[in-house]
Amino acid sequence: MATSTARAGLRKPATSDNVDVVLDLNNNLDKIDDNLGTFQCTSGTRPTGSNRFVGQLIFETDTTRTLRWDGTTWWIIAQDIWTHTTPSWTGLTLGNGSHFGKYLQLGKTVWFMGRVIFGTTSAMGAAITLTLPVTPTTGLFEGQNVGTFSCIDASGGSGSHRGGFCQLDSTTEAAFLLAAGGVVTTTTPFTWANNDELRWQLMYEVA
Repeated sequence: MATSTARAGLRKPATSDNVDVVLDLNNNLDKIDDNLGTFQCTSGTRPTGSNRFVGQLIFETDTTRTLRWDGTTWWIIAQDIWTHTTPSWTGLTLGNGSHFGKYLQLGKTVWFMGRVIFGTTSAMGAAITLTLPVTPTTGLFEGQNVGTFSCIDASGGSGSHRGGFCQLDSTTEAAFLLAAGGVVTTTTPFTWANNDELRWQLMYEVA
C-alpha cells in the first residue's frame, strides 16, 4: 500500500502497487513546486488540511506578512506594515481630542505605541487604563512592567514633561504609573488641558 512523505505529502508507492509513473511523477513534482521556499497566497487562501506542514512558510500578498505553521497556528514572523488601531480607554474621555495607536506583532511579541492629544472637552479620570490590542500571555501577571509613557504639558514651563511605567492592570489592560509615584489622574502630573499629550510605547508577549 502506498504511503506519503511526512512533510510534503509525496506519494511513495509500495512494491506491490500498480504504478502510473507519469501521473505519480507529475503529482509529486507539483507538490515539490508548491512547497519550495515560501508559498505565496492571500490571507483568505492559506494552505489548509494536509496541504500544511510544520515549519511551512507562507507570504500573504494582501497583508505583506510572512507566517510559519507550527502544527496548530499560523504565527507572524515578518510584517512590513504596522496595524493601526483605535485605542480603547477606561477612565479617559476623549471628547473633541484625537488619538491613534498602532501595533506590530512578530511571533508572540507585540509592540504597541500611540498618543492622545487633548481637546477642550477631553477629560482625564481618577485612574486610567488602556486596552491592549492583542491579549497577553497568562504568564504575565498584574504589576508587570510592559512599557513606558510620557505626559506633555502644552503650556510648557517646569515639569512640562513627565513620564512613568505602563503596568499590566488585568489580563487585557495596562495602567499608567508615574515614575515619581502615584498614577496619572485629572491633576497629576499636571492639570490636563487642551493640547496636552499622553504618549506610550509597550512591548509584551501574547498568549
